[in-house]
Amino acid sequence: MSSSRPNIVFIAADTLRPDHLSAYGYTRPTSPNIDRLAEEGALFSDYQAAQIPTHPAFTTLLTGVDPLYHGILSHSGTRQLRPSVPMLPQRLQAAGYITGGVDNMMAMQTGPSWFARGFDYFRIYRYTPGTGEAARVTNWALSLLDLLTQEQRPFFLFLHYFDPHTPYAPPAEFQRRFYSGDECDPANTSLHNAIPEDDRLTPLLLGNLTTRGVTDFNYVIAQYDGEIAFMDREIGRLLNELDARSLSRNTLVVLLSDHGEAFGEGGLVFDHHTIHNAVTRCALLLRLPGEIPEGLRVSSLASSMDVTPTILDLCELPLIQPTEVAGVSLTPLLRGAPSVRLSAPIGEASRQVSHGVVTPEWRLIEPVTARTDGTPLPDFLGRPRDPHIQLFDRRSDPHEQHNVATQHPQMVAVLQRLMRERLERLHPYTGVDDPFRHCSLTLDFETMVARHNTRATSA
Repeated sequence: MSSSRPNIVFIAADTLRPDHLSAYGYTRPTSPNIDRLAEEGALFSDYQAAQIPTHPAFTTLLTGVDPLYHGILSHSGTRQLRPSVPMLPQRLQAAGYITGGVDNMMAMQTGPSWFARGFDYFRIYRYTPGTGEAARVTNWALSLLDLLTQEQRPFFLFLHYFDPHTPYAPPAEFQRRFYSGDECDPANTSLHNAIPEDDRLTPLLLGNLTTRGVTDFNYVIAQYDGEIAFMDREIGRLLNELDARSLSRNTLVVLLSDHGEAFGEGGLVFDHHTIHNAVTRCALLLRLPGEIPEGLRVSSLASSMDVTPTILDLCELPLIQPTEVAGVSLTPLLRGAPSVRLSAPIGEASRQVSHGVVTPEWRLIEPVTARTDGTPLPDFLGRPRDPHIQLFDRRSDPHEQHNVATQHPQMVAVLQRLMRERLERLHPYTGVDDPFRHCSLTLDFETMVARHNTRATSA
C-alpha cells in the first residue's frame, strides 16, 4: 500500500438480507449498484453478526471487539458504552483522519451517545418511513463530502441507511416494481397464514400494509425488495459522485448490513429477533482498487467483530488490544488464505435471550429461559420459552428446518464447549459466569405492542 492512507466510506444498510441482493444470487434485480461493488471488490458470503439487533450490532461493528467485552448486548437498554472502549472513528481520528457521519441511532429510544464519538461532523436524523429517507441520507453524505475533502488528509464517512426496516414503505415508483396482481385479493390468505394468531405485534410493524387490507405475503416481500432497490439507487448516486470527484481509486468502500430479517425462519416474520441464519447472516462487500482483487468471492466464515480490525489492517494502523477480546482481520482472506476463524459467536438479548455459535458446518442456538435470579425470560411473542437446544446442519439444511441436536449429541457438546471457552476467556472483563443469564429484556413483547399502538394512534 502507498504511504498515503485510503479514504474510507462505510455504508451500513439496516435490516438487509444478503439473499435479497442480486450479487448474492437473488433472481430479482434489486441491487445493480451494490452488484457493482461486488464486481469491483470482494463479497463475503458467510458473514455473521455476533450480536443483534441494531445497537449491539453496530457497537460490535464499530469497536471490533466481542459483545461480551463492550457490554452492549441489547437494543434500547440503559447501559452506555464505557469510555475506555474506543470506536472506529476515534481510532481513525487519532491517526489523522477527518471524520463525518449520517446516522439515526442517537434518535432512537435511550439515545445511545457513543455512536457520535470520534466524529468531526455528525448528522443525526430520525427515520420516517415512506418519506424517501435514503435520498436525504445520500444528499447529506454529498454535503459532508464537500467538508471532508477540503482538508489535505484522508477522510472517514459513515452512512446508515434504514429503509429496508419495517414498515416496508418504498417510494411509489418502487411499490410494484417486483409485483403484479391484486395484493388485496380476499381469496389469498397467505399473509394471514404467515402470522401466528397470538402475534399482535407483526400487523403493527407492517403499518398500512395490513390496515389497507393486503392479503398477499408475496406483496409484502415485494415492498421489502422495493426498499432495497430504492436504497441501492441512492447508494449508486454516492458511488457515482466518488467517481466524479476522482476519489474512488484511493477510497476503501465498506458496504454491509447490521442484521437480516426473518420471513418465517425461526417462527418469526417481518422482524429480526432470533439468531437463525436469516437474521445473523449479513451482507459484506469491500472495494479498494489495487489492494482488493476484483470479483473476489469469499466463502470463509467471518464475524461482525472482524470489520474494524480489517479496516485498521488495510490502513496499516495498529490492531486492537488485547487480542483475546478483539475480532480478526479478514485481509488474509483477500490474499488467498482459506480461513481466519473456525467459529463465530452469535447472541441476542432484546426481545428474547439466546446465545450460540456458528461454524462452517453447524449452527447451535441455546435459549436462555431464565435469569440467574429465576426470573423467566419469555420468547419474542411473550410465551414461555422452549428450553431445547437447537442444532442445524448448515450444509444439508441451509434454511434450518430440522433441529438435529438429539441426533448429534457429540457435536452439541463440542459447540457448547466453544461457548463455555468464550465465557471463560471474557470472564475477567464481564465479572460473571454467563452475562446472558444476567440480561433483562429491553424490547419484551408487551412493551413493543404498547409502543407501536401508541405510534399508530398518534399517527
